[in-house]
Amino acid sequence: MPSWLGPFLVFDIFVTLIVVAVVTKKIKFNVNIKVNSSGPIDLKGMTEFAKDEHGKIGDYLRANFSGQPEQLMTVLEALLEQLDSDAKSRGLTFDRRTLKALLAGSVRGHHVVKPKELDEALEKLAA
Repeated sequence: MPSWLGPFLVFDIFVTLIVVAVVTKKIKFNVNIKVNSSGPIDLKGMTEFAKDEHGKIGDYLRANFSGQPEQLMTVLEALLEQLDSDAKSRGLTFDRRTLKALLAGSVRGHHVVKPKELDEALEKLAA
């Protein structure tokens, strides 16, 4: 598999989730991406963020998730906190639902968690 394919898939999943959510209006996304406190959306920064975080998410899952569904919420909560922190350190601001969508796409891409278990755990996490 080419090295660029993984990050591209993560970004594609992220964008697809946003489009589906906006179209169905079941989930409201409030994506605030700031460049120097105001300015246009930094797609390159968002792409790089998704690419970099995908690898970190995979490493964290392999190190902290043994496959037991009862562990999943704790692991996902820690990953959400890390995503938020990493985004802020890059000057990017996402709401929690957007971070959850990014996390869900990345976790699905790693194929470590059953989709149904992931969906249930993400729903239980505080909004």
